[in-house]
Amino acid sequence: LFLEVPEISSDGTLSFQLNPKTSGEQEYAVLAIDREGQAQSADSQDRFFKVVVIPVNQPPVFSTTNVSGFEGSEVQGSFATAIHTGNLCEEYTNGQLQKLSFKIVEVIHSNLFATEPLLTIDTGTTENGCAKTET
Repeated sequence: LFLEVPEISSDGTLSFQLNPKTSGEQEYAVLAIDREGQAQSADSQDRFFKVVVIPVNQPPVFSTTNVSGFEGSEVQGSFATAIHTGNLCEEYTNGQLQKLSFKIVEVIHSNLFATEPLLTIDTGTTENGCAKTET
């Protein structure tokens, strides 16, 4: 979870730096030491604390494949694969998975289509989607 081991200053301030894109929890035992290394030093009882690193929403990622069709036909084919929503852990979203949608940003060679392609992706509970292109 951490780039370096957390430190506690003499005034009780806890300092640490987290690794990016990492979440989870770590429990620690800590004690205070009076006059460490000297005669008559004393230690406190152990106290325990936990550091919980809550995940943040990551951008979705996916791969694409080419889709081919004969002129004048309606084409449906697998298009988007290896879809990952970048979902927060369900524990932090009340068990709700994020809805993912896709948007065609630019149609290159739009003169090839009677109507602009329509892209629909159903991620359901699988890691793959299905594209529907209407011509």
